[in-house]
Amino acid sequence: MIYIWTDGACIGNPGPGGAGAFIVLEDGKRGALAQSLGETTNNRAELHAVKLALAVCRELGYTNDPMTIYTDSRNVIGWLTGAFRVKSNVELVRDIRSLMEGFLGLSFIWVPGHSGDPNNERADRLARYGATGGVIDEWREESDEQAKVESATLSE
Repeated sequence: MIYIWTDGACIGNPGPGGAGAFIVLEDGKRGALAQSLGETTNNRAELHAVKLALAVCRELGYTNDPMTIYTDSRNVIGWLTGAFRVKSNVELVRDIRSLMEGFLGLSFIWVPGHSGDPNNERADRLARYGATGGVIDEWREESDEQAKVESATLSE
């Protein structure tokens, strides 16, 4: 199972935006991604965070693995799953939906923002860093024991 937390941020709305994603792969490898988006809106930044995470997972060859994306945006979940009608950002939503078609077992879970979920807070910090113009693409290995503990915690 692959676990992904995504978030978008803007300094003002609209304003300079950033997308952030924190990814935990099955083998315990963890990725921290931040992308600067330039002038944008918060909704676009939230969507771009999902697009960033999916693009990286596809590039790494993780399209057949079960995957859960956690986001604090109910709009993102609704737009991407078809539960909400898309009125703006139509092309971006279409692009992400097309990207999603290449994945098996993809699901979304809403998490309340700023509620203490440590990985959602990581995604938030990454997005805010991206909004300041920062870019991060860092991966690190975790020990087998630490990966097992995190996986057990995520499954609860």
